[in-house]
Amino acid sequence: MDKFFAVFGKFVLFIVVAGALVGGGIYVGQKVQTKNQPPFSQPTPTTVAQLLTPTGSVSQQPQSTHFLVNGGGVAPFKAYTLSAINGWKLTTDQVNVSKVTLTQGDYQLIIAQGAMGGAGCTFPGQPQAEMTVALTNPVDISLLAGQPLRRGTAPSANSAKANFTVCQKNADGSYGTLTSFGAINYITPLSPSADVLAQMDAMVGSLQSK
Repeated sequence: MDKFFAVFGKFVLFIVVAGALVGGGIYVGQKVQTKNQPPFSQPTPTTVAQLLTPTGSVSQQPQSTHFLVNGGGVAPFKAYTLSAINGWKLTTDQVNVSKVTLTQGDYQLIIAQGAMGGAGCTFPGQPQAEMTVALTNPVDISLLAGQPLRRGTAPSANSAKANFTVCQKNADGSYGTLTSFGAINYITPLSPSADVLAQMDAMVGSLQSK
């Protein structure tokens, strides 16, 4: 009987030792495998902005704020182009004259060419001669190319409207109502917006000969 227990004890000891070795091997193997694996990286979350951003190859073009106007060409005046601001409505009249009208609400910018007479322009501080129009509140308008222009408040036949005339500087330093592009006039409310007048001046300043 003693011999049986001695043999049985050795068998149990063998089982315990073998289990320890196997378990240790598995543990060591797992550690080695874990060590050889690259560290786990947390994926970067996709933001709402990224979802809304187009990924196609079509480029987004900015919307133009101006449109091109072609007019004139009635001798002795020049054909011209003008850069008009979006929001202004264009109408043209080509019967015996070339008339371009840009309208926004109660404001009108008119450029007319045809058989017409002109006059001189005088401004505050200048003596008024015959065949001249006395203008007040002068504002100079620079052109991209060509003789300088000057805009002034003119007498208005309509008591409910204000009238502005654009004059061109001559070689002798005087100004006249007929420019190289024709007669240019603004019709506005009696108390016009300075911002809208600035838009009208900018459009006149963009005039170029074709």
